[in-house]
Amino acid sequence: MKTIGLTGGIATGKSTVGSILRELGIPVYSADQLAHDAIRKGTPLYHQILAEWGQDLLREDGEIDRKQLGKIVFADAAERRKLEGMIHPVVIAEIQRMISEGKQRGEPVLVFEVPLLFEVNLEGLFDLVWVVSLPPEEQLNRLMRRDRLTRAEAIQRVNAQLPLAIKEGKADAVINNQFDLDTVRKQIIKILNSIGVTWCKHKR
Repeated sequence: MKTIGLTGGIATGKSTVGSILRELGIPVYSADQLAHDAIRKGTPLYHQILAEWGQDLLREDGEIDRKQLGKIVFADAAERRKLEGMIHPVVIAEIQRMISEGKQRGEPVLVFEVPLLFEVNLEGLFDLVWVVSLPPEEQLNRLMRRDRLTRAEAIQRVNAQLPLAIKEGKADAVINNQFDLDTVRKQIIKILNSIGVTWCKHKR
């Protein structure tokens, strides 16, 4: 079984690539979703976060307001590292469990979307790393539109991550997401075929 870590810069289109992979019949899991699940109301991490940053983070339904938490940690690198130190071990353990179960099921390939893969040195978890890329200005514009951020806020969030050019240099494959979906899909199929994955839906 091959395991692939799918990463890139914020708002470069990792979810779009993940959706295409799922359409091709490939299991894709989101580290962001695993992290989201890990801080749901009542979990150990939920109580840790409230103890650290206070009850003001709570929404009316009792869940943690992730946007409010994001504002705190993106404004202070020390606070961001503190939060990552809480969440990442839980997410890593869950990814390892899912990989083990995938091997037992005989899955040919598993893909995990991991936005901060290089930042937290998770390359060793996967056989291959793919990076989703965009030109810098397009990345900023997409982030501002998606999250309704000012340009200054968007730049702050981009700068909180490893530069995209460095990620590209570390990758086993780079997917350029500035094109239309059909062109991106063809890139993905070509990369899959290059690693011997030819069983997906486009071949059936």
